Amino acid sequence: MSSERCLNFIMAGGLGERLLPLTLKNPKPLLPVGTENKCIDFSLLQSISSELDIAVSGYYLFNSLLEYLKSINYSGTIFKDSRICGDGTISEHLNSIEHFHPKEIIVSPADHVHNVNYQSLLEFHRHKKSQITLVGIEPTCDPNHRVRVASNGKAQDYFVPDSEICDILHAVGIYCVDFELLKLAINQRRVRESKIDIKDLFISLISDGCAYVYRHDGFWRDIGTLDRYYEENINRSCSTNGNLFVGHNVVSEKASVKKCVLLGEVEIGDDIVVSDAIINTGTVINNQNLEAVNFKVTEKDRKVISL
Repeated sequence: MSSERCLNFIMAGGLGERLLPLTLKNPKPLLPVGTENKCIDFSLLQSISSELDIAVSGYYLFNSLLEYLKSINYSGTIFKDSRICGDGTISEHLNSIEHFHPKEIIVSPADHVHNVNYQSLLEFHRHKKSQITLVGIEPTCDPNHRVRVASNGKAQDYFVPDSEICDILHAVGIYCVDFELLKLAINQRRVRESKIDIKDLFISLISDGCAYVYRHDGFWRDIGTLDRYYEENINRSCSTNGNLFVGHNVVSEKASVKKCVLLGEVEIGDDIVVSDAIINTGTVINNQNLEAVNFKVTEKDRKVISL
């Protein structure tokens, strides 16, 4: 690997409001995905395998995030944000980031489940002499994140309309950026008293021919909503009734539980019938407290059962 260092800056500070009530006591990056991983683990593992420097930036329920990172013997840097500020958190910690002397920074959210190879992304970025590179996947139905890409990987346009489907990829919000470029953009924003937005920076460089798109053919999923979180976990289930059990759960043999995600320390009593639901940790469901159970319904009738 080149002696020129690359830092993966993992943004893990969001409130996770679209995942309530799951995020009332657990920050979004620490939500279980399957039985083996937390959400933040996917970016951490890719960083370690690519031999990158790592910095995790957090705010909401910061102590929980800190304790988890200690428990897995995380050896990278941890920044505590002063507030929720999205990409602006890079600006807040810019002086500390400079101590790493990175040539590039990979900016990645902590609520994406993926196997993006950061080393391949970095090699693509350097080979193309790109200044900013985003990760793209096969197109989705979301027009807000479509980018037109030339055969050599150079970005040609963003916000591509539905009528144009050729040479289109979906931007997933993971970027590799030359550090000097990012530092210059941050300092210019500070003069104007505005926050850095990496997507806007990417778009501004398309016309200069300095922005590229790295095509990722593996898996990627944003689990930022209840439906996406549920679907990702159910897809990882291998039980007879399609349930995913995370941690220790007690389910009566007389209960009917199908296609549910049980997030640990859950008890379900006799004659309870539940399906297509996320059952939050610490929930006890029996005939005595059934009316007290909170059913939160999303646009797809996803039930989150929590006490």
